[in-house]
Amino acid sequence: MNDLLARGVRVERQGLAFALKQSAIPLSTLLGGLAVPLVALTVGWRWAFVAGAGLAVTAVALVPRASATSSAAAEREPGGRRLAVGPLVLLAVAGGFGSGAGGAIGSFLVASSVQNGLAERTAGLLLAGTSVLIIATRLLAGLVADRRGRGFFGMVAGMLAVGAAGFALLAADRVPVFIAGALLASAAGWGWPGLLQFAIVDNDRGIAALATGITQTGVYTGGVAGPLVFGTLAEQVSYAAAWLTAGASALAAATMVIVGSRALHRVHRP
Repeated sequence: MNDLLARGVRVERQGLAFALKQSAIPLSTLLGGLAVPLVALTVGWRWAFVAGAGLAVTAVALVPRASATSSAAAEREPGGRRLAVGPLVLLAVAGGFGSGAGGAIGSFLVASSVQNGLAERTAGLLLAGTSVLIIATRLLAGLVADRRGRGFFGMVAGMLAVGAAGFALLAADRVPVFIAGALLASAAGWGWPGLLQFAIVDNDRGIAALATGITQTGVYTGGVAGPLVFGTLAEQVSYAAAWLTAGASALAAATMVIVGSRALHRVHRP
């Protein structure tokens, strides 16, 4: 998919293209959050699953047939690029730490909100609101990237660092601070994935599939391992400790993005 976007979308629109692709997951979280007050608390969870199955079937029916495409993006591919495995692996680890932190929002925000005193209906609406914010941030980041044309890795690192502060606020037991933390952690701490993919593709346009295959392995591994670690900490220690750990993970990811991107630029420097 990443290679298809790199080849089939104009270079000056690829930031937005990757942002749109990466908005699919928070869109599903948005639907899940709305399902709590609109479906689960009215007609029951069974109908929520029926609706989910219907959406899945609809999505399969709407998938277009594959076609061979070419574009200006393909024509502008540089040749002879060397795959910088070491820096890409470091960026993959960074993506794993970042997605491990961000994935906890969709998995545990509702339960943590209820423990902090919010009603289930309000917690579901908060999850839906954070999902809208994540989508909006990803799209905005893509648009900004298309206009700037540079500094993508720095943008990713900055978002992760700001998101770390949001995760720290989620550890508070005061509802207003908790809600502010949820919004900040969602926007900054989970608004960067499309931008990271675009940064990798822009740096290794001729080998986009291979390069993003390495980095996305880390992102998906973190998406699996992160909630497991978070849930264990929340159960064995507290939600506050789990959110603080997520913040530390996001901060570590920001640091590794800076180090990894500098190493990548050194490898590709003429």
